Amino acid sequence: MQNYKEGNTWNVHVILARDIHSFDQVSKNDSIFAWNPQDRFIVLIVRSNDHNRLNESDMRIDDVLKSLWSKRKMQSVFISEMLVSDTSRINRVIRTYNPFAKINDSEWGKIEIVNVKTAKQASNILSHLTYYRTKNLNGYELKVGLFERSQSIKEITKDQPNIASYYSDIFKGFDETVLNTITEYMNFKVKPIYSMNTFGYQLSNGTYVGAIGDIVHGRTDICFVTFFVKKYNVNTSEDVEFSTYVEFDRVCVIVPKAPKVPKWLRIYHFFPLSVWVCLMLSHILTYLMWYFLQVFALERSICEVDKYVMFAFRTERTSFLTMVYRSFLLNAGCPQKLPNTNAERILLTGILLANVTLVGIFSGILYNSFAHDMYYPDIDSLRDLDASELPILLSSFSLTDLFDSSDLKSTACMQNLRKKLRYGLNAVYNAAYSRNVSGFIRELHYPIIRDELIDADGGRLLHLVKECPGEYYLSYLLPKNSILHERINTLIGRLNQAGLPSFWNRRIIQAFVTQKRLNKQNELVQNEKETNGFVPFNLSDVQSSFYMLLIGLLISTIVFLHEKGWLKASLLRTGKSSYKSTC
Repeated sequence: MQNYKEGNTWNVHVILARDIHSFDQVSKNDSIFAWNPQDRFIVLIVRSNDHNRLNESDMRIDDVLKSLWSKRKMQSVFISEMLVSDTSRINRVIRTYNPFAKINDSEWGKIEIVNVKTAKQASNILSHLTYYRTKNLNGYELKVGLFERSQSIKEITKDQPNIASYYSDIFKGFDETVLNTITEYMNFKVKPIYSMNTFGYQLSNGTYVGAIGDIVHGRTDICFVTFFVKKYNVNTSEDVEFSTYVEFDRVCVIVPKAPKVPKWLRIYHFFPLSVWVCLMLSHILTYLMWYFLQVFALERSICEVDKYVMFAFRTERTSFLTMVYRSFLLNAGCPQKLPNTNAERILLTGILLANVTLVGIFSGILYNSFAHDMYYPDIDSLRDLDASELPILLSSFSLTDLFDSSDLKSTACMQNLRKKLRYGLNAVYNAAYSRNVSGFIRELHYPIIRDELIDADGGRLLHLVKECPGEYYLSYLLPKNSILHERINTLIGRLNQAGLPSFWNRRIIQAFVTQKRLNKQNELVQNEKETNGFVPFNLSDVQSSFYMLLIGLLISTIVFLHEKGWLKASLLRTGKSSYKSTC
């Protein structure tokens, strides 16, 4: 007889056994019955009237109950040696095993006697038994999977060992905070089981390794390291269970930071190509406007003839080359005669004001370019990553499905990126220093890496691609059908409702980044003391100044020739003029 419950499915099984020996055989045989720790069991056994056998039977029942817990984690089991129904009375008490009952400071677990009168009453007690027992574990020792605390980044990068473990341990303080909170509420003792800082995956033969393997094979009761909520096996059903989510994060790609623009070339990289094109077009438009104003504007002169005022209007055609030459002399600073028409004067005034503004902006950008490093364009999309031909290193085979989502599978870019996946360690180190690979990293980890992996001049060595291939919720791992699942989910849900996980996360990140920046500032202060705070420019840094000097000397030569009058005759010749006078 079975009773089913929808939602978080659990069953109440009623087992009729001939004697305790037959039930013991059933409990040891997996082929007869599939034991689920979340299910409830009522076992009814017919006992002998022999008093000596009664005591022996009780001892064997106790052994079976203890064996069910130690081997199958079964604790919601009631055993009675009389047949009962919904209406009949039970003349003998029911025995059950409470693994979390404290006997002394070093021993837990004892047989408890439950006084019930009907089978319905027994079923009601069973339905709440797991909740009450996991609410207070009385200092019971749980095997908790953790990652070992890694070395500092300076010790790691000195000899180039595997630094992937360091970055997977960045937010270990967050997991410890959640673990300490749940430990306090559930009142259990933590026995740490370290898994060598590997999340784990499933091998081709079906075996699990890493932290996942510890959960599947029963070496840990719960793993308090945040895992991506995703499929980790090739079967339809999962072999592990996830708790309620505690975080949300994106899996992004880190690539080597783009090379620095040499200081002598920075002057040409102030503005993007579109701005340069707009500047050139604005200059051409200005020349054309000035040309048409000089062609069509009327120049008025006043004269007196026999006490009458004569107004003479002259239209003068100016050549386009003459106009360009005059504009060049004006921009070069050569003294020029002001135009005669108001339209030209307004245009000239606007040009001068705009030039003053542009010169100020240019001077500010020039100073900023020498005060801060400039870089060539970075890789900011998966398409750019594909074009870079950089291989993508994997620290775990569980990430091989990042480019397999249904909305991306059909694109050629995703297919190319899947072909670039390689398994290897030290992806962060190789991308930062060898600059020949890329790798995956959590987006929340990047701010710490960004401020820590820098070159001698303080420049960044890594860049985070803005387009990320994966987004996941993160939670903790438990064995399948674990009796701790319900209670831990309840506590994590309450923490999420209070907003504590996100608050702890931000606080830990801020504290970590602040500490790293303080350490970096201390290092910079120490280096400044050693170098007396002087960083000289080399010849390559100032070679652009020599180019500007040559251009300036060339312009000065042209202005000098103009002032000597050697260029006026050919370039300032105007077209024919016509005069029209009226009285």
